[in-house]
Amino acid sequence: MAHSIEMTSIDDQIPLLPQTENDEIEEGRKVDHLININERIDEMFEDLDNSSIKSCTIFEVNVWLRESNPDAYTPKMVSIGPYHKKNTQLGPMKKYKLLYLRRFLQRNERVDVKRYISELEKVKEKVLKCYEDIEKLGNDSHEFCEMLCLMVVLWLSLFESVMEHIQK
Repeated sequence: MAHSIEMTSIDDQIPLLPQTENDEIEEGRKVDHLININERIDEMFEDLDNSSIKSCTIFEVNVWLRESNPDAYTPKMVSIGPYHKKNTQLGPMKKYKLLYLRRFLQRNERVDVKRYISELEKVKEKVLKCYEDIEKLGNDSHEFCEMLCLMVVLWLSLFESVMEHIQK
């Protein structure tokens, strides 16, 4: 004698209370809302992927942020990079950058400045692509490579000084 059991969903057996139906409807609305937000964010990501800033990592601080605290975003002694090259107050520091470059070259006599500039020329386009607003930087290739050389040597000298200080 075979036995058979018929299974039915609990939802089919018990009628839903009005409050339960309202809760399910509200839950559905919340899920729809989350889906809509997710779709909008996906669209924004797609717009971002199509924008010019997708690969940029260096950008000029926007005006409202700079104005909120000018001292925090305006160099006082030294400019690293091209954004403040027109600031005449920072001009005297170029002498010190040149001194660092001279010392750097004296310690590495096997390689002259032409070799460094030549190597920087090879990566110049990649470096320029790191800047959000390339057109603002001007298109003087030699000036950019000079700035890049001085900036790199300044950073290397700074790191070297810090490491010497730490090791003492």
